[in-house]
Amino acid sequence: MTKRVCQRATSPSLPYVVLHGILAMLKDGRDVAAFLAALSDEMLSPELAALRDLGAVVDLADHWPVVNITTMPIEHARLGMAALPAFTGIYIDAGIAAFAWLDATLPPRMPLTLVVDPSVLGLQSAFAYAWGDRVTSVIVKGRLVQPDLIPHLLGRCVNVQTATIQDATTSDTATYMAALPKQHLHTLTTITTAYEALVASPKPLTHIASLTVVESRFGNGATLGLVTKLDRTKVHTIIFDRFEGQGNNGDGGVNRPETSVLDTLALCPALRRLRLVRVHIAPITTTGTWSHLSTVAVRDTTFKTPGDAVKLIQWLSTSRSLKDVNLDCTPLGTAGFVELARALPAWMARGLEVLNLRATHLCDDDAAILVVALASGTNRRPLTVNVRANPFLKASTKLFLAMLGASHNMTLHVGMRRYTDGTRKHMKLHQLVQVQPGVLTSPSRQSSRWHGV
Repeated sequence: MTKRVCQRATSPSLPYVVLHGILAMLKDGRDVAAFLAALSDEMLSPELAALRDLGAVVDLADHWPVVNITTMPIEHARLGMAALPAFTGIYIDAGIAAFAWLDATLPPRMPLTLVVDPSVLGLQSAFAYAWGDRVTSVIVKGRLVQPDLIPHLLGRCVNVQTATIQDATTSDTATYMAALPKQHLHTLTTITTAYEALVASPKPLTHIASLTVVESRFGNGATLGLVTKLDRTKVHTIIFDRFEGQGNNGDGGVNRPETSVLDTLALCPALRRLRLVRVHIAPITTTGTWSHLSTVAVRDTTFKTPGDAVKLIQWLSTSRSLKDVNLDCTPLGTAGFVELARALPAWMARGLEVLNLRATHLCDDDAAILVVALASGTNRRPLTVNVRANPFLKASTKLFLAMLGASHNMTLHVGMRRYTDGTRKHMKLHQLVQVQPGVLTSPSRQSSRWHGV
């Protein structure tokens, strides 16, 4: 009797999954090309083999991890189509692309970005017709071109989730927003004065959960009016970046209009990310709670009264998940630093990872208060503190070094390129580690004189 041996078929899918996982960790397309070139044909799935061949004829640094089909040479379009499943997304810039792409089979759920610029000759209309229901992000560059085809193209993008409007007039922006399907739209970015058209539009923006406004006249009321059109219970990201107009550079906030932005944002309880750049905050009259706030940047910003800086710190203290606080070039005043010192131990215990106090006018008295708070040792995660470009004296620098020596898992940016003999002695005394000039880390628990006691 012959004994039959059962042989199990081996599935090649696991190695492919592993390879895709490795590629997902590579950020540079040149590394991807080198990695795939080192593998044998037997180890590669069809899309990875196509990606390897594509990397031999084009620079994958320009196409990884999102393939730009407009800049892809026409003669290599077929290779790009075969490699599509290996990419994480598709970017269609304004310009000429190979017609062959219109026949491509898109991988399921692959995000697609479409740039709409009527002043540039290209196939954007054809792509909007062929792939409109797959577009997840649109970038609109308004141009004075007639007839304006942008509204019609936007109407084809029925599943768009993020939209950016650039260089458009007020009336054109209103037209674009009216044409843009909003059932899935959650992120809107406007550049220049397009936000005024959004405020004037009768349609609500209740689907928007992330708003970015970059313009030069922040504080004139229209921007905050835009926020009131949102469903503020859903908003998780607010970015207001006021770029300086001509003659405003270096004004220190003197010529900036006051804005009640914090009063407006007090009604955004779901806020997770806040960024305010170059604004002048009017007196705060309300109280906000941001229990989900994780990242906050209030940069190059001034307050009408010293008490407003205190109120901002108190609002930040309502968060249970604060990770990154950036107050770069924002003077807090003595009252603000005292409130910050009170709040820091709790922030550190909740997981604070970054505190940027560069150029915040931190003086010697403020430094003494802050050092006590940082030395509390409550940080449960590695913490980076930046106190560069502040006017405190060498005595305060030594206090910061002593604090660092008594801390654990802390990095301090002090900005000193050259150390005096006294500073070197303090560094040696407290077993501090220099990562690079002006950047020091706390000693390990084993080498620390404080923790060894």
